[in-house]
Amino acid sequence: MNFLEQKIYFNPLNHIYKDENNNELISVSTLIKKYSNPFDSDGEILRNCAKKRGISEIKLKEEWGKTKEKACQKGILIHSDFEFFIRNGKIRNNKNKKIIEQLKNFNLDGKLYSEQIVASLEDGIAGTIDLIQLEDNNICSIWDFKSNKKIKKFSYGKKMLYPLDKYYDANYYHYLLQLSSYGYILDKMGFWIKNINLLWINPKTKKIEKYNMEYRKKDVINMINHYKNGGSNKNQDI
Repeated sequence: MNFLEQKIYFNPLNHIYKDENNNELISVSTLIKKYSNPFDSDGEILRNCAKKRGISEIKLKEEWGKTKEKACQKGILIHSDFEFFIRNGKIRNNKNKKIIEQLKNFNLDGKLYSEQIVASLEDGIAGTIDLIQLEDNNICSIWDFKSNKKIKKFSYGKKMLYPLDKYYDANYYHYLLQLSSYGYILDKMGFWIKNINLLWINPKTKKIEKYNMEYRKKDVINMINHYKNGGSNKNQDI
């Protein structure tokens, strides 16, 4: 069965995927988050940042909340414009027009599937891929679109949790594992993964920057096996 034949249902309100038998599937992003260090928004980070800026912890936390909400709304709009372009070949006349126009600079030929849900029922995981580019029936490239503030490869020396502890706990590696997980799911369906690509909008230049990422299949398998085994095959439980 390929991704076009799967019957997977997604509830965006609680971010839950279910199969046709109503079995819940863990999302790829949620699974990866289990191997990240939680952001302590009420602890030392908050205190130090508030002290550095000379404001109260309550005010700073409110600022963080508003910034997060604004970024989320911005990301939703850009993804909507991206999907509209892929599905219709047209660009909406709004503030994202110049950004979306840059997509013409990339080799997006072949069959394109935007916002495509994929799942491995055997592993109990699912996710939504921004764009699958299909060539010659079984050769595919995976594209993801990000609009966050920065792409970070270093996180104050913190590493992810076992068995992903060779990676810094930074968003670049989270995205690498996310796209590799999508590749793993498609790989199991019999597709050959040509490449995985991250397209990031630089908020300062408004230019799309492309990151060609390496498909880390082995690390995804280790993560899934560790999760399915209850996270107890090492000293780090999840």
